[in-house]
Amino acid sequence: MKLLFKKKYLFLYNLFFLSFIFFHFQVKAELPNDIKHIISRGKLIVAVNSVDYPPFFYHNKDNKLEGYDIDIAHDIANQLGISVEFNQSANTFKGVVTLVENDKADLAISAISGTLS
Repeated sequence: MKLLFKKKYLFLYNLFFLSFIFFHFQVKAELPNDIKHIISRGKLIVAVNSVDYPPFFYHNKDNKLEGYDIDIAHDIANQLGISVEFNQSANTFKGVVTLVENDKADLAISAISGTLS
């Protein structure tokens, strides 16, 4: 009985010690500069192709953007605590990527996928 009590005590002590170490000495990761810039601006600018491509992105009957990609963009902005703005000036999928390359958008989202070409 005495040995069982010591094991429980030792287990609780170790659990408390590890919890203390974890919560008090936890290292917080520094955000990359581009993410800091987006957060300080207060909005995430997302490049989307101007031509609808359901179910990824499309205009509903109220001319509001909807779709899987739009939901992902909103989720990212919500996690950062900022709003989202969509840049639909590109007429091609390559043009969507070019908007990001030319700093006209922070993120390209338009059913983008890697291709051999």
